[in-house]
Amino acid sequence: MKKPPKASAVYKHEAFLQHCSLNLKQEYHMTDHVIILRGNRIDLGLMQSSYLTHVTRIINDVRVSQYLLAVPPLSLKSEKEWLDSLEESKTDIVFAILKKNSGEPSTYIGHIGLHLRPDGVAVTGAVLDPEFCDKGYGTEAKMLQLYYAFYFRNLRKIRSSVISTNPRSMRYLEKTGHKRVAVFKGEHIRRGKVCDEVHFELFPENFLPVWKEYKKKYRMEDPF
Repeated sequence: MKKPPKASAVYKHEAFLQHCSLNLKQEYHMTDHVIILRGNRIDLGLMQSSYLTHVTRIINDVRVSQYLLAVPPLSLKSEKEWLDSLEESKTDIVFAILKKNSGEPSTYIGHIGLHLRPDGVAVTGAVLDPEFCDKGYGTEAKMLQLYYAFYFRNLRKIRSSVISTNPRSMRYLEKTGHKRVAVFKGEHIRRGKVCDEVHFELFPENFLPVWKEYKKKYRMEDPF
């Protein structure tokens, strides 16, 4: 009798992610979210330890990790240490992205960071569950974050960088008013290929008309 073929590494990885997803259904549909900025389809809230299992699943998903500087495997323990460091930091502001669900508790689907630098400048970055990509949630989270940066923190400039193999993130930055300002050649290696790092920046005077148009299109109010 032939032995059954061994499951491939890819199959095992996909099965593990599916197992995590099933276990998380109850975990990240929370009722104790702390909301900071309210939007139409998503809110931005305070990061909490109850999200960390889902955070760990997202950042170990190859669809996400291929665009991050951190390289998997990334453990739940390391994410707990990361959250602890955020609570002590005076310069790293990370919001949970919370998808609204009609008549049900909101769902944690990712997080978006604002990392303060001297002289009124900040660097941004975001991680989104790939199951919720290309649905407008990331763009709305970015718009709320930028409103907070310019009109609450009174920052004068936002900087962001993207690996050149990530056109989705480049489109999303351009959609929210960012301008491409530099390309660092051969900055990274992904899947055996040398990749560039593309740099963007945004000033409040460029963001304001984009925000006004976005509010009008989606019938939004200023979050505060």
